Amino acid sequence: MSPGPIHPSLRGAFSLVELLVVIAILGLLLVFSMPALQSLNGGLDLTRAADLVNGQLSLARQTAISRNRTVEVRFYSYAQDGGPARIRAVQPFVGSEEAEGEWQPLMRPQSLPRRTCLDSGMTLSPLLASQTNRTGSEAGVALPGIGLSYAYSVVSFRPDGSVDLPAGADFATLKAARLDDPLSQLPENYAIIQVSPVSGRQRTYRP
Repeated sequence: MSPGPIHPSLRGAFSLVELLVVIAILGLLLVFSMPALQSLNGGLDLTRAADLVNGQLSLARQTAISRNRTVEVRFYSYAQDGGPARIRAVQPFVGSEEAEGEWQPLMRPQSLPRRTCLDSGMTLSPLLASQTNRTGSEAGVALPGIGLSYAYSVVSFRPDGSVDLPAGADFATLKAARLDDPLSQLPENYAIIQVSPVSGRQRTYRP
């Protein structure tokens, strides 16, 4: 005699205990994968930030050569989300041909990815720390959403593409923007941008 049909409610069913075990395993996998995902996202943010900074520096150099004018790149430092002031944006300016000491923006300010910043200390970013720091009030240029509440340092390209830099002060470090950020220690994940004083060309180093 052949057995009777299996009741639909018993066909391929899971018990409550089995479902709870599966949910617990998925939760553990998610917890253990979070640091890796955060590290990956942080690495992608640093790559985008390095591309942005290099792009602005390259634009400044090319403009200085093609127009035979001095071009400066301003690195803006300001507070965000209740945290301390960090260098979070960059903008190139070309010297005016009509009036000495006047500057015209080549484009609007370019913000770094929100979770990144440029280090401002002499140890990791002498390229920026060695330059004269100025304030938004001195520049008289308001930033969108920031106004004049910022400070900035300048890297200037000469008409031949070279940059006036002190010896050894040719690099700056990009890293994650954290509240407990030690300005003198190299983080695990970073990007270093080096600018040649002679040619003005850039190189990027990643760990």
